[in-house]
Amino acid sequence: MKENKFYKALRSRLEAKREAGIATLDLYLTKPSAVADHSALVEEMESLLCGIAEAEDALEKLEKHFGNK
Repeated sequence: MKENKFYKALRSRLEAKREAGIATLDLYLTKPSAVADHSALVEEMESLLCGIAEAEDALEKLEKHFGNK
């Protein structure tokens, strides 16, 4: 299944979601002055963390159920 184009596309999409969330959260945590609007920063960081966890969970499930076929 790993050679299937749809499998690859889905995996790439989930990896990109995870990496974008990590990069943004890293920026928020290491350079908070670079963030223009600080009013809802904690809520935004929580949302990013949840998105990272969701993407990682989906990647695990994709591999578990379809990675070896």
